[in-house]
Amino acid sequence: MRLPPVLRACLLLFATALVVRVGAALVLGIAGAPVEDEIDYVALARSLASGRGFSFVPAGFEHLEPRMAFRPPLLPLLLTPVTWLGGGVAAMRCVSIVCGALVPVFAYLGLRRTSLGERARWVGVLLAFWPTGVWLSIRVLAEPLAAALILGAIAVPPDDAAHPRRSALAGALAGLSVLARPASIVVAALLAGTRGGRTRALWFAAALTVVVAPWAVRNAAIHGRPLLTTNTGVTLVGGNSAASLTSAAPGRWLTPDVTYAGAANAPDLWMWGWSGETEESSDRRFAADAIAWTTGHPADAARLAAWKFVRFFDPDQHSAKPDAALKRAIGWATFAPVLLFALAGLWLSRGDPALLPWALLLAGTLATSLVFYSDTRMRSPADPAFAAFAAVAAARLVRRSVVRGPGGR
Repeated sequence: MRLPPVLRACLLLFATALVVRVGAALVLGIAGAPVEDEIDYVALARSLASGRGFSFVPAGFEHLEPRMAFRPPLLPLLLTPVTWLGGGVAAMRCVSIVCGALVPVFAYLGLRRTSLGERARWVGVLLAFWPTGVWLSIRVLAEPLAAALILGAIAVPPDDAAHPRRSALAGALAGLSVLARPASIVVAALLAGTRGGRTRALWFAAALTVVVAPWAVRNAAIHGRPLLTTNTGVTLVGGNSAASLTSAAPGRWLTPDVTYAGAANAPDLWMWGWSGETEESSDRRFAADAIAWTTGHPADAARLAAWKFVRFFDPDQHSAKPDAALKRAIGWATFAPVLLFALAGLWLSRGDPALLPWALLLAGTLATSLVFYSDTRMRSPADPAFAAFAAVAAARLVRRSVVRGPGGR
């Protein structure tokens, strides 16, 4: 039996993205020990699988009380069955690979309803091979899962008489994206206004709230206030300080030892805060320090925000890591041309309500970066939007070429 064209396109995009990511994982290594943020997600999945609940003790700080809300819950919950079945880090990375392979599919489904029509496949193919998406997908990180969910929310069709509650489904998916990556909350909130009317926006917002509320209430019971994570403060202060402004690449995130270098009140537990503070109060103190610097140095804060804006669109993130040269080459070879087309596409699509969700995906991600910090990983949720608007410009160019071709005017 012949598959419907849309389903066939979805399967081909998913298979292509999956093959690309599996290939990258095999080349770069899939079974190595977890690194950086992966360590926390792996520890949480193992804690849940062993019945210890959603908590973990930071590696190297075994004397600390378990961290109860330092990471968002959805990815560890998704990884828990893998751990129950005896899967290790490689199996967890396979889950992330599958999540990442869904991104091109949902981008295609969401863009089919725009002026692109079936040319939305171009965006799906581009995202299947997109370097940042591939790299994040082969690690145990929340970005691929959050991206798939927020694009799923955009892809849910508008309500009609037969399906009057599609906006609730879209809101639920947006809420799940927040539970995967709390920084998604800005985009999720903005998308409520794209459903086509106040009632639909309310359904969207209500479903989002219902999905997120249990986690916030749980944290309020534990920490005394409804919060999404207790790493908000350390993330905020790492991108809003004198050290970030004066660093070699202003606007990037810096670890607390660099942010507080030489300060009398430096945290003695690195990212985990101060030994005399709780998990919650350390988070609050980090945030208070970031706000105090920003309000106390408005001119410097404005300069730092300008740098973050530049970094958001800069193909060269001026990385300090050993692979900086490779990142620079890939950034200029891939993001630079897409950015140029995307800027043209934004201009050409102004006023097009069908592309409003994609504009808000870009604007919300940019706003989040200006508040926190700016680099390739922070920009990655907006990559599908850049690809979408680049496709708009490319489609216009193709149409003009056809008109001006042989026999055209």
